[in-house]
Amino acid sequence: MLTGSDYNTVWLWDTETAEQPRTFGGHTRSVYSLAFSPNGRLIATASGDGTVRIWSNPVGPAPTTQAVAPQAESVERRTGVPRPNALVLVIGNKNYAHAPEVRFADRDAKAMADWFRDVLGVLPENVLEEHDASSVRMAQLFGTSAVPKGEIHNRARFADEVIVYYSGHGVPFVPEQGRPLGHLLPVDVPAAEPRFGGYPLDLLIAQLQLLPVNQVTVLLDACFSGLTQGEGGAVPMTSAGFAVGVAAPVHEAKVSVLSATAFEQPQFAHWLVDRQHGAFTWYALEGLGGAADRDGDDRIGFRELGTYIDERLAKSGLQQTPSFTRSSGDPLIVELARP
Repeated sequence: MLTGSDYNTVWLWDTETAEQPRTFGGHTRSVYSLAFSPNGRLIATASGDGTVRIWSNPVGPAPTTQAVAPQAESVERRTGVPRPNALVLVIGNKNYAHAPEVRFADRDAKAMADWFRDVLGVLPENVLEEHDASSVRMAQLFGTSAVPKGEIHNRARFADEVIVYYSGHGVPFVPEQGRPLGHLLPVDVPAAEPRFGGYPLDLLIAQLQLLPVNQVTVLLDACFSGLTQGEGGAVPMTSAGFAVGVAAPVHEAKVSVLSATAFEQPQFAHWLVDRQHGAFTWYALEGLGGAADRDGDDRIGFRELGTYIDERLAKSGLQQTPSFTRSSGDPLIVELARP
């Protein structure tokens, strides 16, 4: 069986074993049409990127295999009002040298980048997409205490709002005194030693506060407890071998942060394996597509989005509570075009 999706990928399935022999990922936009050749040895896929690709079928013809329309889960969506002055940075850290992989981080990042480009009205050249960012790359993007103006600062001179999305590991650093501190984990930094190359949340928010824009929104599909999801549940990543809560990051006036888990509780960020996405990201996409607009005013504020994600996680039975700190008022995240 062949299935396509809104996220640029096609999956080939064995209908007898439910195994997935191969994925096809060459398109840069949603895949809308697919078909087998009569003998089953070739596959054709067509995408919103304007291309048709022909693939060799590694499985070969099988009596139970047939061409079908795409059946992958997709999120209902409305389009957003164009946002020519928005700058978006999307980071997906999946493949770690010294920690378990974040199974769907690459798909999360690609889906979110596509969402901002294709649905929410951000200019393609203003959507920056990074995969498997190293410690040096994170420093280049956001800057450091010694070199405060990174690439985002330079690009933000031509924007009036910045949105940062991150899917990957977060880890705690436990100092000799005080509460553990949350860090984003670059792919080349050991989870047990985030002080050597990890990017502190407090530094991230301080750097974003320096940007020459009016509003900054941060979406984090990460937890900071020292746990990650494994095949059988939570897996410790740090030498302590147990989960901890971390101190909530410093609040800055124009930076709003929505995180997948409560900072001060030892939670981990769940995956929705059937959808091949992080739970936080999937429900964020739903909300940004219009589902979070509960009052019907065609505007989705920061509080509305956070509340929607919280409700969806709770109704899914996941022990995961989003945490959000916001700037004054209720920053606007999306303005939807009227149907």
